[in-house]
Amino acid sequence: MTATTTPDSSNRTDAGEALYAGVDGGGTGCRARIYRADGTPLGQGSGGRANLLLGVATVRQAVDDALMQALKHSGLGEQDSARLHVGLALASAEHRSAYQAFLALPHPYAAQVLNTDALGACLAVNQGADAGVVIAGTGSCGLAWHQRAITAYGGHEFPISDQGSGARLGLAALQYLWGVKQGWAAPSALSRQHALPFDSDAQAADWLNQAKPGDYARFARPVFDCAGQGDALATRLLQQTARDIEGLLAAVAKHQPPRLSLMGSIGLHIRPWLAEEWQQRLSPPTGDALDGARLIAVHGYALYA
Repeated sequence: MTATTTPDSSNRTDAGEALYAGVDGGGTGCRARIYRADGTPLGQGSGGRANLLLGVATVRQAVDDALMQALKHSGLGEQDSARLHVGLALASAEHRSAYQAFLALPHPYAAQVLNTDALGACLAVNQGADAGVVIAGTGSCGLAWHQRAITAYGGHEFPISDQGSGARLGLAALQYLWGVKQGWAAPSALSRQHALPFDSDAQAADWLNQAKPGDYARFARPVFDCAGQGDALATRLLQQTARDIEGLLAAVAKHQPPRLSLMGSIGLHIRPWLAEEWQQRLSPPTGDALDGARLIAVHGYALYA
């Protein structure tokens, strides 16, 4: 995995040198990293939620904020934006109308290339070579990358899809907590330590009408915490999440990728809950999603023409 750097004199670049940036964005937030043309990382930044279905203007601001932070961390300034060739790996880029609307917005960069966050993660698995990946974060998706062709599984947005994701796990936790409040579900460590974000039917309706996948995903972390304490209910929820992720892994594995990885915030923590055969089959990625996003820019991997 690529380490975050601290800017120093060795990071100085010639004023005419082309720079690359990788941006990975989803329903919880986005990150950006600046690279030299040879792939050497210079600095990193972060921004707000960057799922295109949240609104392209919102995502544009989040991406720009992350890139400005990354430039500053690299010892560069806003004027260096014009040197950046930006690879954007953003959630929901597969929605053509959102894809086109985002690219129509003005930006200060030398160039930008947009594809999905799933492709960014997959390119990171094997340095851009053939690979397979399941990403389980706020959302989820499986991807096989073979001879520069993509086969995707899942990733059709919460709640119809995103099995094994933080949003689905958080939804299951909220459903259970609501059952405890109504008196038909038995209390557990999860219900004793964590409360619903609403108190009444009316408040529940308001919250559900406004909630985004990232709002549900905030309730995933407590499930892991309570399972670690031996809570049976939390354990069952994680077992179901693991089975869902294994289903995505099995779909991707049919393509016989030379390297198969599991990534994302849920993927990072769910591994002990997977069957032993999958724990043995998985390999760590050679880079991270930001490295993959950089390759989107380097190779011009635009999702749509």
